[in-house]
Amino acid sequence: YLSANGAVRAGSLCLEGESLLGRTRRSLRRIRREGLALIPQDPMASLNPSMRIGTQIGEVVRLSSAVRDRSLRAHTEDLLTQVGIPDPSRVLQQYPHQLSGGMQQRVMIAMALAAHPQLLILDEPTTGLDVTTEAAMLDLVDELLSVGQRAALYISHDLGVVARVSDRIVVLYAGELVERGPTERVFRAARHPYTVGLLASLPRLSTHVASKRLPALSGSIPPLTALPEGCIFRPRCPLADDQCFAPPPLLPMPDEESDVRRSGLAIGHAARCHHHDRVPPLRERLFAPSAASPIPQRAEGHGSSLTVESLETRFPIRRSLLQTIARQPRHWIHAVRDVSFSLPAGTTLGVVGESGSGKTTLARSVLGLTPAASGRVLWGEAPLPVASHAGHASSFVCCRLSPRIRTRH
Repeated sequence: YLSANGAVRAGSLCLEGESLLGRTRRSLRRIRREGLALIPQDPMASLNPSMRIGTQIGEVVRLSSAVRDRSLRAHTEDLLTQVGIPDPSRVLQQYPHQLSGGMQQRVMIAMALAAHPQLLILDEPTTGLDVTTEAAMLDLVDELLSVGQRAALYISHDLGVVARVSDRIVVLYAGELVERGPTERVFRAARHPYTVGLLASLPRLSTHVASKRLPALSGSIPPLTALPEGCIFRPRCPLADDQCFAPPPLLPMPDEESDVRRSGLAIGHAARCHHHDRVPPLRERLFAPSAASPIPQRAEGHGSSLTVESLETRFPIRRSLLQTIARQPRHWIHAVRDVSFSLPAGTTLGVVGESGSGKTTLARSVLGLTPAASGRVLWGEAPLPVASHAGHASSFVCCRLSPRIRTRH
């Protein structure tokens, strides 16, 4: 799947001892059909919006197995049951947009499992999910991997998720492997300054957290077209000196050398740093926030503020033709019910809840994009108007960027 201007210039890539490089498109398709499966970051971008769920899963099943049409439906229902989807027969008849983000991701996992892969590649599969759904999804993936004896390559920027799901970890910086090793050991005793900086920047809940800055890495990652000389982390590293102008090798840690020799595999703890021996005693101070840059105190009570009073937003449940003729009363889904809060200028209010708890509907109602059934939304003393069509478009500009037009246009 490399683009036309991409090429593998060195190294090897093998699955079950079989090289994946230099193969024809047909042989790669066979390997991907029988041995590999990808669970993408955005399921809605991968699912066909014009096809029912059952049709899409069935297509994968037919390509990867000898299941006959008569047993195809039962097989697809069984796949949905394996990934914890209730009422699979109903879900098979639905379209992707009729499912929640968590359900869509479960469908993608079911499609991946249809091929009985040896290797699952998970590309940040929980990025768009709330924490409760994320936890359920990670439990499901862990269970499926343990039952099927599959290997998994989990790609993520979330260190908490990595700590939960991974046996071993590889840390990349600007395309280069800077540290690897057993997850528990790397988290407990990181030896590369970049890894130390990532771990130090994790927020920790405490009574004094609001008055302190989080440690942060200075600068930014270099463009791949202009990498620095020697160690690629040198411009941002607090330990950098003249020795760092020479490229550092990937060095096994002293307590890991015997393990690597004995196993013959690159699974031990190693770091690409000339000064890895200086990291442990300085770990707590490498990226400590400066005392000269305290968090600025934001003034409250100045300027306009947002006030929401007894806000209620509801959606009608569609009635059948027979119910309409019989003039049966309309039923409603109450997405937001009796919500009130005040938000002074210069402050931040966090709105927390699981998927389907009304967070997005509340935000849309505050903006006037979804009309509220009752209640008031005030900016200062003035009520906020319902958004116009132009306002609606500008509010969701990120969702409306054309993939065919350059950003500057």
